[in-house]
Order: sequence, then structure tokens, then C-alpha cells
Amino acid sequence: MDLDWLRATWPWLATCTAALATMLQLEPRTSSAIDQRMLTLIIAGRQLCLSVSLQSATLFFVGLYQLLLAPVRRPTKDFHNPRSSHFKALRAQHFPPGFPNGWHCVCNAKDIENGRVKSISALGTYMVAFRGQDKTVRLPSFTPSARTWVPTWGWAAWWWEIPCNSAAILRGVI
Repeated sequence: MDLDWLRATWPWLATCTAALATMLQLEPRTSSAIDQRMLTLIIAGRQLCLSVSLQSATLFFVGLYQLLLAPVRRPTKDFHNPRSSHFKALRAQHFPPGFPNGWHCVCNAKDIENGRVKSISALGTYMVAFRGQDKTVRLPSFTPSARTWVPTWGWAAWWWEIPCNSAAILRGVI
């Protein structure tokens, strides 16, 4: 049973219970005060039992409805398997198509100003794009020696250059 569903239907359940309790108020006339109290307790107990059973029956039937008629979206065994067709379809939906020879567009060349660093989180890894004062674009990434990625501690140590091919530069894509 879904907790959000219970929160949403709680006013309805309370109203049904109150209506049932109002309908079941049968108070016959009695002569003594003790009989009156005893009868009130019996009626209150009966109303409580009926309201609890009504709420239980309502929850049961709504749960049965959700189980039988509501759409089921459960992860399958191969939901997180990268070789499954479902995972490949999700990857095709959320990742851009690749350029020839495995190139992927991670940012536009016009987004990188001279002397600025642009952090990029794409394709499951962290990268940074950097354009020096000589207008050369570099794409450094993870450093194995420090076991971190370059923007966390600066440009003082390791970084690698990935040469851009002329087709990507002409299109304005890194």
C-alpha cells in the first residue's frame, strides 16, 4: 500500500467512518442512568468495531484494485545490466549520438572563453575544458597519480591534451 495514497484518501476514510457512526446511533429510551451508560458504551463499541471494519475493507479493496488494475512499473532483473536491451534503450535516449570514430559532443567551442576553465560532467565521468591564451583548446580529465580530477586542486600538475580534429573545430564542437 502506498503511503502517499493513504495520506490523500485519509479525509475520505474519516468522512465515511463519521457517516457510518452517525447512521448507527440507535439510542432506545432507558429508565436508569446506569442502563444509559451501559447502552452508550455498547453502542460506542459497536460503532468503533464497524468503523474499523469499514476502514479495513476499504483499504483492502483499494489495495486489491491497485494490485490488479494499476500499471506495474517494477525493475526487472536486467534493469541495471549494461548489456540488456532495456539499458541500451535508456542509454540511447539520454546520451547524444556519437560522432564518427567515437567522438561525442560534451560542450560547444564558443562556451569556452580564453583563459577560462569549464567543468563538464558527461558520459559518466568528470572533465574540464580549457582554452589557453594561445586559443588552444585542451580537454584534461582524471589524474591517476592524485586520484582526483583536475578542477579540485588546480592546474599546477598533470594534464593531458586531446588533439581536436579539424571537422570538430569547423563545426564549433569540441
